[in-house]
Amino acid sequence: MSAIPYHSLNKETKKQLVDLTVAIVGDKWSLHVLGNLAFEESPLRFNQLMAKLRPISSRTLSSKLAKLVEHGIVRKEIMNASPPHTKYSLSEKGEDLVRALDAMAEWNMKWYGPPKPNPLRNIVGFADDDTFYKSINAKFPPK
Repeated sequence: MSAIPYHSLNKETKKQLVDLTVAIVGDKWSLHVLGNLAFEESPLRFNQLMAKLRPISSRTLSSKLAKLVEHGIVRKEIMNASPPHTKYSLSEKGEDLVRALDAMAEWNMKWYGPPKPNPLRNIVGFADDDTFYKSINAKFPPK
């Protein structure tokens, strides 16, 4: 932790801090992992995260979780059950990072409004938006 107040830093130092933060959580999946852990009441098992993050591969999820655990953002708990399993939750550092996710969500609400459900997806029964859009693009290729 730093004793220097953020608001007193110069622009170059702030830019460097943004770059460092992006290097840790700015990839395609890390923020999705954090968001899913942030809004759950209890820790999640690997397969539960996989289901929530489709179409992420197990290799990618393992890699992202390992990086977040290494940085102390996510807590990994190995349960001594039969069979043994692992649960993931946010650490104190991760919970602090959720404030940034909340700020991004507030920004989105301000400029784009609340998320709109896709009524067509519900009618045709697709499990997720990615599958829906792939199906639409296959039937009606973009020109």
